[in-house]
Amino acid sequence: MIRKIRVLAKKLRYSYLPLLGGKYRYYGTEVHFSPGAFIFDIVADEGIYESELLKQIQMLLRPGSVYFDVGANVGFMSVPILNTHPDVHVVSFEPSPNSLPFLLRTHSGCPYQSKWQVIGKALGESPGTVPFAVSQKNFGGYDGLKFTNRAPGGKQVEVEMTTFDIEWERLGKPDVSVIKMDIEGAEIPALRGAHQLLTTCRPTIVLEWYELNFKCFGVTIADLFDFIKKYRYQIIATPGFFEITTPNHLKMVMATTGNIALVPL
Repeated sequence: MIRKIRVLAKKLRYSYLPLLGGKYRYYGTEVHFSPGAFIFDIVADEGIYESELLKQIQMLLRPGSVYFDVGANVGFMSVPILNTHPDVHVVSFEPSPNSLPFLLRTHSGCPYQSKWQVIGKALGESPGTVPFAVSQKNFGGYDGLKFTNRAPGGKQVEVEMTTFDIEWERLGKPDVSVIKMDIEGAEIPALRGAHQLLTTCRPTIVLEWYELNFKCFGVTIADLFDFIKKYRYQIIATPGFFEITTPNHLKMVMATTGNIALVPL
């Protein structure tokens, strides 16, 4: 009961109170977010946002490498890496008009700014301008290239799209060791624009795999297995850390978790 009261007090203080709401001290810097944002509710409930996933990323990072946080939202999965890995650079991709202004505000006041870059673009197979589905402001974490009906809202805007390879080359072709993807079903289309990056750097890719999301893109489980065959990856379930070897095996795993890692062979 005491813990519940403390969590509620934290939500009220940092998310809803006038003047104080909308920012929270996290891993050595202030993270900014929309007052009432559900993503901060998760931080208040858990203490550390997606702590198990964060630990996995921290262990997988190569010294002196680059971490791509794709679908960075307001930075709760970027800031901890900046804080705990002084020699790792972070590139955060976030096109959502609900999240990007807060991510940029976090970046502008961050003591790790010199090794952090924010790119306000979506990732896909080819560059251009594309429609983007926007939810209500406090549900910005569900914004994406398609309406998935996971959150209320439903207006459409246009955003700029780039590709992994374009941005990797622009950055000077650094050693990218980990890619975290949370882009509401657009993961496979985005990875189709990463051929040079994947074949050169062989990064580990951690992502969410929810049928409700990827169906909106016409993506199937078979597309995921085609990808790992082409690029010589294996699918690892997280948590559990066991290999998923067939489409039916993945369907069974999806009943309990949507978190997987694509690990290079």
